[in-house]
Amino acid sequence: MVALTAGYSMNGYVATLGIDVEDWYHAENVQPACPRATWEQCESRVEASVGRLLEILDETDTKATFFVLGCLAEKYPGTLVERIAHAGHELGSHGYSHHLLSRLSDAEFQEDAYRSKAVVEDITGRPVLGYRAPSFSIHLRALEILSELGYIYDSSLNRVWASSRYGRICASKMKKTGRIYRVGDLYEVPMSRLKLFGVVPVPLSGGGYFRLFPWPVWRLGVRRILSQQGFYNFYLHPWEIDPGFPKVRNISLLNRFRHHVNLDKTEGRFRALLETIKFRPVSQALPEGPRLLKKFGRGGGTGLKVER
Repeated sequence: MVALTAGYSMNGYVATLGIDVEDWYHAENVQPACPRATWEQCESRVEASVGRLLEILDETDTKATFFVLGCLAEKYPGTLVERIAHAGHELGSHGYSHHLLSRLSDAEFQEDAYRSKAVVEDITGRPVLGYRAPSFSIHLRALEILSELGYIYDSSLNRVWASSRYGRICASKMKKTGRIYRVGDLYEVPMSRLKLFGVVPVPLSGGGYFRLFPWPVWRLGVRRILSQQGFYNFYLHPWEIDPGFPKVRNISLLNRFRHHVNLDKTEGRFRALLETIKFRPVSQALPEGPRLLKKFGRGGGTGLKVER
């Protein structure tokens, strides 16, 4: 595996890390058993799991982007948002209510994306630059709305066919810019994949795939991505390092497998990944990433208050 230094190595590789901050009951796979109306009654474990992630990142000298659900930021401003910011990480938006974008009208999505951005900015006084859609359910109109709302980049495009929830962006609308893309005025930082035989896209960006694939296979795949593409974008949910969250049973066998497989192995694998590759916040994949880091500070924010 290629060793990277501060996200940018002498040989030009870039590796970025995004944490999708949601609780175990927000995941789409468990919604039949944990519908939105029951969320307030579900045991919340997100503060503890984010705290554990922050410890791991500190121990491995790693900085990341935390894409935070607005409803969680509003509920836990100090123990979640401020704690992440004080640790020097970039804060992004994961939407406000964890709705799939395909189920929202343009007006509903605009309100959701604006509200989540505003909540985090009001807590930290720092601008939110990036967005990640729940379940990667991005689409072209959503990107246009994000740009209108002042976002700089999106990191939701997952170009594999592993889930019908994943959004699609027509390739003709995307302009290659370095290792990433530009769609209108917005940058798109896609999730990583490996094409077997140059044709079959294999998801190697994180999440359930990271828990499912054997670690040696994953490590080999990441090595191949870095050697071929020079860029790797990884993601994880806090609940994936928490095997103690309540077991969800009133869902399909497939969804139960997806949600629970190898939870007891995730933390160890994640730490091994961080000890192999040096990651940085997702904004550092942008062509002006180093300038953004200098302008907005170590964690992606400024010391200036955002006026509303």
